[in-house]
Amino acid sequence: MTLSTDKYILAWVLMTKRRFFWLTIVIIFLLLVAGVTFNFAFLAKVIRFYPSDGLLTNNSQPEISLSLAPIPFLRAQKPLLFLNDEKLPVSVVKQREKFVAQLKAGIPDGKYKLEANLRVWFLFPRRLKIVQFFTVDTKPPVVTLAGSSQNYLVSTGSKRVVSITSELGVTVAVALNNRLLKREALSSDNSLKVKLSGLKSKNKLVVQATDKAGNLVSVTVPVIIDRKLPVIVEQDPVDNETVRRQDLLIKVRLQEGETGLKEARLLLDGKEVNKVAGGKSATVSYFGNMLVDGEHTATVEALDYANHKMVHQWKFKIDTRLIVVDRSQKRLYFYRNGQLQKTYPVAVGMPAYPTPAGHYRIIYRIKNPIWINPKSPWSKDMPDVIPAGPGNPLGTRALALNARAVFIHGTYTVSSIGRAASHGCIRMRITDSEELYNRVVPGTPVDIIN
Repeated sequence: MTLSTDKYILAWVLMTKRRFFWLTIVIIFLLLVAGVTFNFAFLAKVIRFYPSDGLLTNNSQPEISLSLAPIPFLRAQKPLLFLNDEKLPVSVVKQREKFVAQLKAGIPDGKYKLEANLRVWFLFPRRLKIVQFFTVDTKPPVVTLAGSSQNYLVSTGSKRVVSITSELGVTVAVALNNRLLKREALSSDNSLKVKLSGLKSKNKLVVQATDKAGNLVSVTVPVIIDRKLPVIVEQDPVDNETVRRQDLLIKVRLQEGETGLKEARLLLDGKEVNKVAGGKSATVSYFGNMLVDGEHTATVEALDYANHKMVHQWKFKIDTRLIVVDRSQKRLYFYRNGQLQKTYPVAVGMPAYPTPAGHYRIIYRIKNPIWINPKSPWSKDMPDVIPAGPGNPLGTRALALNARAVFIHGTYTVSSIGRAASHGCIRMRITDSEELYNRVVPGTPVDIIN
């Protein structure tokens, strides 16, 4: 090889070294620029900060952590962590890779601000501030089943549509008798309609709802088939009964053995006087002052949880007429509507034949009665029969009581009025007996007192 050739080779080598040197410089420069760019533009993306921004969690004591991606030469100092601007204690779990701040107690539901301040190295140091937000929600969703009463659902047949309502975004799973019917997220109207079919006499419906935070609630509801109306097992007064009590009591006892009574109402002459609710049986009643004398209408309406409605209507009469005989005063008092209408002087039984005290009633009335000898010692010398007319011991009117051989009647022996002079009967003046006869009817109560 000639000397000139050696010179050319040496020159080429020197030139190549210079080019490699400058190429190396350019590569290092580009790496530095890339490192700085990465440091400033992408560094935050390789730092994992939990809870992540926008997270919705049902954990009231979440672990707050900051960790670095496993990238060579990436290092960080122990960060400062803040929750709603309150500094948190931080421990190092894995040197230069993960930092944890464990909350000492649960935090209430709500939205929280999470902040981290730290110094990071990747070729160049960089101080970062990361701010993000998360929400804690520990409350399970509220689930409502339309038509659910007394903790069960009622159907009138083997099919039924049930409407389930909860919160927006909640996922609802519905199972009937351990068979999954539907799993679906609620739409904008917050409701879901599910068709139940193949129902038996008794069924189990399970509804599970899970919200976006992961809170779960499970509701189990029996489904009962009810095809029967409520029934009346006791009623007072009965249809067409005449009520003569001074205080009116109306009572109806109802039964509904399948689902129970939703409500029962009692109406008198079209006006509601009482309402009750709930239970397999119920009594709806009214106790109060007598209504005016005459015919009245009572109505009972009963509704069960299957919306079967039973309506029963009946009529009864009120007759408030009352006779009170005071033996010591020798007076007869006639009442109506609780008010004294008339007082009459009377004769009562002599000591040997006293008028019996007690509660009685008029069983029949006699106009122009015929006297028949009772064959008592006091009447042994009297005729067997005395026809109607002057001198008849019963006068012109007689009211028979359900006490043996006791009458309220007129008498021609006016001198006995106001005395204990009869043989047990209650004597009145002829005109008074005729007036009282027209005021009373069979069934009118008669109270004989001292």
